[in-house]
Amino acid sequence: MGRKSLGKSTTTVRVSTSTASAVETNDDARKMSDLDAKEFARYLSAQFHTQNGIEEALALLRTRRKLTGDPEERRAIDVELGALQEESHRISDERTAFMAENLAVVPPGGELLENLKGIADRLDKMVASSVTASVIIKASTDILNNWKKTRSA
Repeated sequence: MGRKSLGKSTTTVRVSTSTASAVETNDDARKMSDLDAKEFARYLSAQFHTQNGIEEALALLRTRRKLTGDPEERRAIDVELGALQEESHRISDERTAFMAENLAVVPPGGELLENLKGIADRLDKMVASSVTASVIIKASTDILNNWKKTRSA
């Protein structure tokens, strides 16, 4: 993901695991030094819950892959494992860039933070033997879609 500061606005080029999206301008994106203490804490908390949710989804999918006898489900799991591992690395890289003042973010509000916490908790409570891969994939997609709101409005 590349970001280039242009005065008050930030230009964002996002590349998802499936397709490249258009360049967006977001006047709400700010660098770490421009956030107040609450915004900074909410961003780090949102990042923490997202990363934990993704790691939980990865563990569930790996276990689910071992348990399933369905080759179609196994293929879907393999695809999702690759995509989630990529997103996990991207989120870590974003945190590093943010802390180095090289990335502007949209600080999450309380509702977004609660959504991220709730999805991470839902993933944490799942048991691979009692859920399908599609349930895990849906929850991991939900958490990533919420997290992406910190990238652009």
